[in-house]
Amino acid sequence: GDEVTLEVTQRLRLDDPTILRTEIAEAGVHGVLYEPAGEGPFPTVVWLSGSGGGASEGRAALLASNGFAALALATHNYEGRPDELNRLPLEYISDAITYASGLHGQERVGLGGGSRGAEMALLVASELPDRIGAVVASSPTNVRWGGCCSEEAKIGYTLGGEDLPAAEIYEHPEAQIETVVHGDAPASMRERFLAGMVSGEPAIRAEGIQAPLLLLAGDADPIWPAALAVELLTARLNAKGFEPPLQSHIYQGAGHEIGSAYPFWAMRSVGTLTPHPVDGVLIPKGGTPSGNAGAARDGARKIIEFFQVHLGDNPSD
Repeated sequence: GDEVTLEVTQRLRLDDPTILRTEIAEAGVHGVLYEPAGEGPFPTVVWLSGSGGGASEGRAALLASNGFAALALATHNYEGRPDELNRLPLEYISDAITYASGLHGQERVGLGGGSRGAEMALLVASELPDRIGAVVASSPTNVRWGGCCSEEAKIGYTLGGEDLPAAEIYEHPEAQIETVVHGDAPASMRERFLAGMVSGEPAIRAEGIQAPLLLLAGDADPIWPAALAVELLTARLNAKGFEPPLQSHIYQGAGHEIGSAYPFWAMRSVGTLTPHPVDGVLIPKGGTPSGNAGAARDGARKIIEFFQVHLGDNPSD
């Protein structure tokens, strides 16, 4: 009849211990480069972080462990870069792609990101498609949004020195703040983006993408309706006769995090609030344990296989 508690500690590593990590601060490029051991050359990917900025080192390490040279590019909230996402020149990302292509002599490189990083990837691939050989957008949007995360950051991006117009965020009346959708997310979070995505304006001109495209999202995303964005982007591109290979997948019961390859972390994120790296606002990740675990594992597999197919000969073999 005595109560017994069992505790187990498990340490997991997603990266191959032989991969090389190099901090990059040259040619105007800031971030962290992960590469497999050996001389290469290796197919190369640039991965973009979301609104929290910094460098997505975990994703870059995972890619490097599967045979890629992966540059986790920092756009903001990183040493040598602005504190927040505010009037980011898309040319900065395009220049980083050119830099990354020269690391291993690759004519074209992969470009990917999650959340606002997916937005950036779609924007750059649409407007500055040179040297991009494959695009992955995880939990994306179909429209352009403003900056993040202060009152001053009203414009997210510039192109050719000109501000790119942004969709308006709908602010709920105070009385609706506690309305709950998808289990654990206040309506003021998810639905504030809904009207803009439904309107489709100002649209990300995805038909300008000249490379194969992979779109991934969860249907229980509490931050913004990424699954709706995937559906709208897919329908619009198919209607316009989009010629490059197009793949899209929506994970049932999955939240905002897709393709991390870390199912245990994804399962534990259910019902938790994570401080935003820039402004500290508590953000829900959403989803169900099984939905998140599946999206973490299968999403990572889809991303790796997609880049393998479109950037070279199966580099993980």
